[in-house]
Amino acid sequence: MSNTNNADGSKDIPDNFPAEDLVLKSSMQFFGEELNRSDLVPLLLTTLMSGTMDQKDRILTANRLITESGTLPWPDLVKMQAVLYTFANKFLSNDDLDKVKEVMFMTRLGQMLVNDGIEIGIEKGIEKGALALISVCREIGLSYDDTRRKLIEKLELDAPAAKRYMEEFWTRSSL
Repeated sequence: MSNTNNADGSKDIPDNFPAEDLVLKSSMQFFGEELNRSDLVPLLLTTLMSGTMDQKDRILTANRLITESGTLPWPDLVKMQAVLYTFANKFLSNDDLDKVKEVMFMTRLGQMLVNDGIEIGIEKGIEKGALALISVCREIGLSYDDTRRKLIEKLELDAPAAKRYMEEFWTRSSL
């Protein structure tokens, strides 16, 4: 990073600045002083810059510096990691992408995405189970109230959730 600061406090980076120099300077700065958002944003672009360090290593190093900086608010951290992951998805081979995924899914963002996926999967499974149970109950002639009680008992739903599924699926299920 050059010594010239812009009016907004950001630093000019020459066009021919090698990516590893930016990563190295950010790393040294990381150990010497706190890195702020304007110091970390250029790391996102290292994937697009020339240099001898491979893109996977640039992405992983940038992710580590961004994650460990401790100065970014959570929304900024998530956005920066999303940009790095997008670049990884665009520019890396499948093997390198798998390695980046492995590292990134150990971050708070990755864990959040995994947890969201699990939650959505559970919700979809319960929904399918509710539809199937309501359909079977209708086929064997159980009443609306008996079917609602079966939902509560068999799927361990609370009364409002059972009522919602009944309202959604009772008329849709086969007679």
